[in-house]
Amino acid sequence: MPVITALLLAVHIDRPLQIIFRYTIVPIQAWIFHSKERINTSTADTSVEYVTELEEENTQLKIENAQLRTFVQESGLLEEQIQFLSLNNFRSLYARIISRTLEGERDAFVLNRGSIDGVQEGLAVITASGVCIGVIDVVNDTTSTVRLLSDSNTQLSAVVQNGQKSQGIVTGSHQLSLEMTYIPLTDQVDVGNTVITSGVDALIPRGLVIGSVSSVSKNNNELFQSATLEPLFLPQQLSILSIVLP
Repeated sequence: MPVITALLLAVHIDRPLQIIFRYTIVPIQAWIFHSKERINTSTADTSVEYVTELEEENTQLKIENAQLRTFVQESGLLEEQIQFLSLNNFRSLYARIISRTLEGERDAFVLNRGSIDGVQEGLAVITASGVCIGVIDVVNDTTSTVRLLSDSNTQLSAVVQNGQKSQGIVTGSHQLSLEMTYIPLTDQVDVGNTVITSGVDALIPRGLVIGSVSSVSKNNNELFQSATLEPLFLPQQLSILSIVLP
């Protein structure tokens, strides 16, 4: 082929070569080029689709993992609540938190239980370990609202677990802590003492843990002393609660 090409060029017959090149070599080169482009495009599209599928699968796995963690955690909470309630012979109704209201002095949870479930105003609401977090103050057919102890409008009769079994009233303090007032001045109240419900409130049983004493304020010119209590729960960590039935 090179010899024939050289002879044709030597006698200035290059036109046939141009024709041959145009109609044979060029189409072949074009076919090869476009085939390569199609392969590259197809490979790129496949890679993008594969990566997208992996990302979607990863997201789905994260969702399922989170749901499983929640299920395991809530199952553990329910088991702990069952043990506590059985030990203390309390009747209760399990409830799930569906929202929280935090406006001004108002601090409350909305629960997925209402009057059709037997909920009524004044019932105590507790955590898995039996810590009282608040009292039901609004009831609808299918939902109810529990006013947290940290709400400034909360008032709960309480007893200090000390030698004198000192009684007083627990109220919320700026949604941060609890204050126990009207404690007899002569009673010995120490930091670390546990405070529980007294059972004086009509629908709230005695013995529900409210908090522990973090500081004591005492003035010998007064008839009563007061104590600041540290709540034994974190609102943001709660999900499943129990409404204690009468």
